[in-house]
Amino acid sequence: MKVLLGASGSVNSVVVFNVLLWPRRILLLYGIVPVPAIGLGLGIVLSDFWSQVKGSSPNVGHMAHLTGAGVGFIYWLARRGRFF
Repeated sequence: MKVLLGASGSVNSVVVFNVLLWPRRILLLYGIVPVPAIGLGLGIVLSDFWSQVKGSSPNVGHMAHLTGAGVGFIYWLARRGRFF
């Protein structure tokens, strides 16, 4: 059994929630490259998904990141009144 420690899943939850609230907002990747929020959010989620499927980075809790992203999505749905 793998023990996970950290707050990265909750950070992903907040990131996905903010991306869904403001998808067209421009964010600066590495403080330099302007990227739409939806592109950056999709990139983060797809990167974690691909790493989980491929099995790379065994010391990173990619499933925790994806679960956090799912929680952010569910909260966004609940806030819009489309869930519960």
